[in-house]
Amino acid sequence: MCSGLALLVAAPRVLEPRIANAQTRAAEADKQLSEYEMKALLLARFVKYTRWPESAYESKDAPFLVAVLGKDPFGAALDEAFKDAKVGERKVKIVRGTDVAALGNAQLVFVAGRDEKQQQKLAEQFAGKPVLLVADTQRGAELGAQFGFYLDGNRVRFAANTASSKKAGLEVSSELLKHARIVAGAVDEGGARK
Repeated sequence: MCSGLALLVAAPRVLEPRIANAQTRAAEADKQLSEYEMKALLLARFVKYTRWPESAYESKDAPFLVAVLGKDPFGAALDEAFKDAKVGERKVKIVRGTDVAALGNAQLVFVAGRDEKQQQKLAEQFAGKPVLLVADTQRGAELGAQFGFYLDGNRVRFAANTASSKKAGLEVSSELLKHARIVAGAVDEGGARK
């Protein structure tokens, strides 16, 4: 699954003679990114266009933690998307686990799978905490995650729950939000949808 924007983000620049360069660009244009390669790139964009309060970190030197909760659908794509990445001066570290306790004090949690009950439970658990919760479905954003992915034909898109972001103390750039489908899903004090 691929979008033109993703190719602009993901395509490496090759410094070769003009003919070889044209052939390389043609081959890259033919390459189709998988759904989870695109989602990994979008997660990196979410991090780039979101600001966390200092209270989100255990210490001044703590890394920025990106966590995958559940069975990891990304393979190496997530590691590649965050290779050598930093958030401010913080190095990015990726952790994977099947329960919340194994994820540490993550700043971004991707919830793998489509289980609505789990998404609701996690939205309630993380409500008001400075954690960017990203669901594998748009419904997850409607239930209280800050972002949720969905497919539009062969393109990966995302929905944003701005009320949930505000409650978590996260500042999401309007540059990112202009590409999102904004979903209703105001959250109450417990994190439940109103």
